[in-house]
Amino acid sequence: MVRVIQESVHGFVIERLKAEYGAGDGYLERAIDNKEVLKRAYEKRLESDDKDRKDMGTYFDFLDLRKIVESPKNWPLFSEKLEIQLPEERKGKARYVGWFDELNKTRRISAHPYNRGYSDEETKVLEFVHRTLVGRGVIAAPHR
Repeated sequence: MVRVIQESVHGFVIERLKAEYGAGDGYLERAIDNKEVLKRAYEKRLESDDKDRKDMGTYFDFLDLRKIVESPKNWPLFSEKLEIQLPEERKGKARYVGWFDELNKTRRISAHPYNRGYSDEETKVLEFVHRTLVGRGVIAAPHR
């Protein structure tokens, strides 16, 4: 579930940026004002082998996606699908994107599983976010 959320959200963000800013060269520079996010992705891209090099959008960390999504410039593109208020979050926040942080913490458990597991609360958050993203079409609904 962690991997599905992570991959689906990443793909959704990149495709939405391409649709808004054009899929050609420079779309990320037009879409992202945070130069540090761009710089980190570019450096990761440069570290990969020439023959394996992908579109720069491939190299964003999950929390970089949060920064891209919640930026004032891009928020209108993403708020309808990616604003998810977690049950324990207080009302009145400007943007409900804390689920990115929660998923990132949970993602670390699956990346480094030795002697670790998911708590009941982490499982509930994962299921809630997954269900919400499926309902909003960010994650494809399972075939039956």
